[in-house]
Amino acid sequence: SNANDIGGTGYTPGDTLEYALDFQVSDYFSQDNLVITDVTGDGQLFDGAFTPTYSVWENGVNTTGTFDPANYSVVLDVVTGESTITFDLAQQLDDDGQDITLAGDLYGADNTETSGTRGTIVFHTEIQEEYEADVVPSGDVSVDMTDSLTNDVDADSTLTHNGAGVTDASSAGVT
Repeated sequence: SNANDIGGTGYTPGDTLEYALDFQVSDYFSQDNLVITDVTGDGQLFDGAFTPTYSVWENGVNTTGTFDPANYSVVLDVVTGESTITFDLAQQLDDDGQDITLAGDLYGADNTETSGTRGTIVFHTEIQEEYEADVVPSGDVSVDMTDSLTNDVDADSTLTHNGAGVTDASSAGVT
């Protein structure tokens, strides 16, 4: 995942962070039931005014759309200040009339190499004035320009050839 400040210069309270959760499918596998879970650290809150978007490139075809509220959830843990955002991309693709199985570029009998199978989910958070958590390690509850704001993401899916679960993790942050 990566974060981009689309506000003013420097990371400051009130700025919007745009997260792009990038994923790809191995050329030699096919998977379905893709669910991506993102945990944003304290000091930022999910921006409900921006509807999350997705893009999926498979066999040279790009499919884009916005998430229906039924296909993502946001849960704020007021003890830690972390927000857990779950994106059910498989359900969103199904609701949009697309195939939920993401096949790698050379999976099965496909011998034609195109641009690979990959995708991106985009959402926004807003940097807060103060941390949400009751206890902040530094003792200073205000979010300052040099503070680190974290983001962790897990992608979970199922391999179609054997039903095995697959998980991949990534992280990003701003300081």
